[in-house]
Amino acid sequence: MPRPLLALCAIVKDEESAIGRTLESVRDVVDHCTVSDTGSRDGTRRVVSKIGQEIWPAQKHVWDEDFVDYASARNRVLEIEATCRPVSATWALSLSADEVLHGGEHLSAFLKSYGGEEDALLVEIRTPTGAFDYPRVLRLGGPWRYEGAVHEVPIHQGDRSRKPVVKIPGCWVEYASTDPERLGRRLRERDIPILIKQ
Repeated sequence: MPRPLLALCAIVKDEESAIGRTLESVRDVVDHCTVSDTGSRDGTRRVVSKIGQEIWPAQKHVWDEDFVDYASARNRVLEIEATCRPVSATWALSLSADEVLHGGEHLSAFLKSYGGEEDALLVEIRTPTGAFDYPRVLRLGGPWRYEGAVHEVPIHQGDRSRKPVVKIPGCWVEYASTDPERLGRRLRERDIPILIKQ
């Protein structure tokens, strides 16, 4: 069985209203999706499973996981992709439920032809307040692990000063909050308690 090229790796909680857009945006780009649900009380799991079966049939799409902090959750979903599938993907694309991928054909073409040694690749992130480059594509089994309880960042475990330098051209991630009330609830229930605990 040939190794899949790219997997979507996402962490979610109560994203019923937004996760469908995210999954549809990678429909023609990723070989499968691996979603870690960290305590949804709405229909998130149902939406992921339904759309997942339509796009990537005969695969498991959602895993239930306890939430500790954001870095732990990101690392756990990468671990699930690497160990819980018969054949894991070579690369993992990290998206959140308020994000959609544009120019996915360019991302796919780049990864198919990429022969470099970098294990973390930059993608442009566009928000209502500006744009910046961020390492959103990581090689599974590589030396990068997320750190940071709230604002998680991938850090090279062998050389902590190392920064990603290769940017994937022609694609970008668009962030736009679809539900301000849900965002406020996440801040109250997760982000602020984590920050207070620290």
